[in-house]
Amino acid sequence: MIWHRIKTIIALLLLGVMGLLLFTYEWPAFGSEKYQLQAAIGSNQFDFAIWEVEAFAAKAEAILANGQSYLPEETRREIVLHSMELVREIQRLESEINRAYVDPDVTDPDSATAELQAELTQKRQSLKRIQPVSEAILQDQVATVLADEGFTLLGETWPPVMVHMTPVPSLLVTSPRDRIERTHALTLVPGLSAREKDEMETAVLDNLDLSALVVPLGGLATYPAMVQ
Repeated sequence: MIWHRIKTIIALLLLGVMGLLLFTYEWPAFGSEKYQLQAAIGSNQFDFAIWEVEAFAAKAEAILANGQSYLPEETRREIVLHSMELVREIQRLESEINRAYVDPDVTDPDSATAELQAELTQKRQSLKRIQPVSEAILQDQVATVLADEGFTLLGETWPPVMVHMTPVPSLLVTSPRDRIERTHALTLVPGLSAREKDEMETAVLDNLDLSALVVPLGGLATYPAMVQ
């Protein structure tokens, strides 16, 4: 068991270095259109390098703790089901809050969604507490199935099964105003309200004279796997 955990951590370190090399950031030329676009977005741009570092750190900590291995099967099942229910509740609350911000009949969406915002914060905190164990249980289950099917290297699944439950970023897409043509696409931090997205689209229109639209992403190819 200890040797298995050591090999997994070594594999994580190697894959982490590879990931950082792939996500090395390339700064745009000063004053260019892309530079101005990033300035308009500011801190709302999603940083893949930071996400990878935090995700790998969380995975390494969970591997060292190995708490899921000492839980009975029924408890493991309950934890996974509870985490999935929390994810559904969080998505429902986010949807209700966003609808309030785009509803013209709601004059003060901040006040109207105050209780929903508080409930959303509580649900996110609850999910955060059980997330590491829930992810580890899912990883063990998937790895067992893959090993049974022969997807192993030196007796271990490769790459190690790694899942990180996290909201998926959205995408800001720009186009010239006189035709439909995607000129830029930048990922944004998850959790932006409808009002924040609208303000961002307006800022791009006013400052760069470009049409802009924030759209949801169905998924991203990352490692660890980004699961919403």
